[in-house]
Amino acid sequence: MRVAIHLLRSVKRVKREPGEPALNFVGEPLPGHLLLLRPGSSFFKSQANRWTGNQPAGAKPELRVQLEHADDLPYALAAIGFIYTGELAGSPGTRELLGVRRLASFLGVKGCLEAVDTALLTVAQSGLMGVLRLYSRRELLPNGHDPAASALLPRLRAACREQLVKHAGNLQPDVSLSLPLQGGGSVKAGELLAWAFPDAPSMLSDPATKNQLLALPGAALEALLSSAGFAADSEDSVLLLLGCWFDANPATSSHRFKRLRRYVRLCQLSSVYFHGVLPLLKWFPVGAAELRFLCQYKEAPAGPLRQQLTDAGKAAGYALSSAWYSAFARPKCRSDAGRPYTWAVSKQTLELELSRSRRSSRDSPAFMRGAFSHGAKRVVARGFEWHLSLEDERGADKAGVYLYCTLPRVLGVGGADASALVGAACPGPCRAVVWRWRQDGGREEAFGFNFGSTHFQVGSAMGVATALLLQATPIDGASTAAARWQPFLRGDKVSGTLTWT
Repeated sequence: MRVAIHLLRSVKRVKREPGEPALNFVGEPLPGHLLLLRPGSSFFKSQANRWTGNQPAGAKPELRVQLEHADDLPYALAAIGFIYTGELAGSPGTRELLGVRRLASFLGVKGCLEAVDTALLTVAQSGLMGVLRLYSRRELLPNGHDPAASALLPRLRAACREQLVKHAGNLQPDVSLSLPLQGGGSVKAGELLAWAFPDAPSMLSDPATKNQLLALPGAALEALLSSAGFAADSEDSVLLLLGCWFDANPATSSHRFKRLRRYVRLCQLSSVYFHGVLPLLKWFPVGAAELRFLCQYKEAPAGPLRQQLTDAGKAAGYALSSAWYSAFARPKCRSDAGRPYTWAVSKQTLELELSRSRRSSRDSPAFMRGAFSHGAKRVVARGFEWHLSLEDERGADKAGVYLYCTLPRVLGVGGADASALVGAACPGPCRAVVWRWRQDGGREEAFGFNFGSTHFQVGSAMGVATALLLQATPIDGASTAAARWQPFLRGDKVSGTLTWT
């Protein structure tokens, strides 16, 4: 059997019509063995089966691999070689590894993707230079639409973040430090950090990533916040990020604290954060006179009025060149968009809360708060924390599903200040789902709700009181308190997802 490798733009038919161009082969045909190629590659197996089914007895089979570019030839050869050896030949660089991965994915080479992914993780774990090698080839990394890469990309970024945290001390004290890239050129430290920590809300929503972020030294955080590539769903989440970092790094010098505060774009805060939250933050002091001026400057449209205020602000000694007065919002992005956060209420919690409700003298419903499977108590959106809860009202045949909005405790707003805070917040476009399980074990959506641009009062919840139809209670009454939830229970829990879209 011979394997011929030709370009994708070549004519694919073996028999050509008059005037049709010849196949554009790349390199010499390779000898191959169906005994190895069939089980080693889903692509070759499928092609060989089609060939043997369509050709007369005794015809010599020929397999063809279509390449997008002639430069893909060494990657295809390496992927085919892996079928025979089970190893990656030589010591491929980052570009070569990513090229082999792409061709191995196309050919369905058994075990090759795993081998390449292991090699890429080794690169990411090899120190700052390894992170720079991956960054310099970032355009070649598989995207989120590649199902075979869904686990690789988070692992690569996590490994890169770990190395950046470990070596971030090298950035001090120069936040504008540039680092050399493989193959020439350089990248500013802030840009590299923004690639590894792409946005505020998703970083704060994942406990492991949040811990890495909070472990960055002050100079590295300055570099990140100053980067044009660092994104957010709202500047509110950036201010929350800073509050989390301050809380985790109380020994930071007052000079560094002051510098970091200057990177928050106060004029881009939402109304509830600017007018309601900011004045209550003791760790983020803004003089009363400057705050009154910011209120005017923030609302002024570009033109003569804004220019008059600019002149007045400069005369008053305000630093209008700082990020506080920036007229430009950060890139609007959540890197976790489309990635569901799984949440669940355990059967034990159901039983406990339902029993407590039954024993209560008051006719109050049972509230069962969901816990996220990745370890977060709440997830972050637009500077607030969010979680889901189920409600079972005594005597009702349907249960409610609610999304709660809370002011993060780390901001340090408590007591009377927190109680007095009146405002509305929006989670952004997201969808809450609760699963129901069929008798055949299949899963289906029992409830789904898009919150879109819905606004919540801070500290309250919104949802649907009749979201889930519960199972009728048996007449004998011998069932447990959670028996009515049986259609939604799987693995001793009621589960669902919360996904930003």
